[in-house]
Amino acid sequence: MTAIAIVPAAPIAITSACRVNVTEAPVNDAGLYDTETYPTEPEIRYYLSFEKAGADTGKSQVFSPAADGSFEFNSYIFPSAGSWIVHIRKVSDDSSEAHLDVTVS
Repeated sequence: MTAIAIVPAAPIAITSACRVNVTEAPVNDAGLYDTETYPTEPEIRYYLSFEKAGADTGKSQVFSPAADGSFEFNSYIFPSAGSWIVHIRKVSDDSSEAHLDVTVS
């Protein structure tokens, strides 16, 4: 199951440069397996979104996870204190693969 972790776990707004770690994200879409194409399963591409009060206020670059489903996004700084939700979203339909609630002081 896809998971997100953030270091430090309790960031401080404007001062804490955070690292966001993604683990176990699906790399390929097995539901679209096609023996007639190469690769036989299309690559799934993602981005991280940073949401506060229902609005996305930050976004990472588009990425594909490593073969083990991992990805690391370095040096994100939350622009304000409060309750945030970090999502890993699929580029194809913006659906959330996983999320993490973060309290920023």
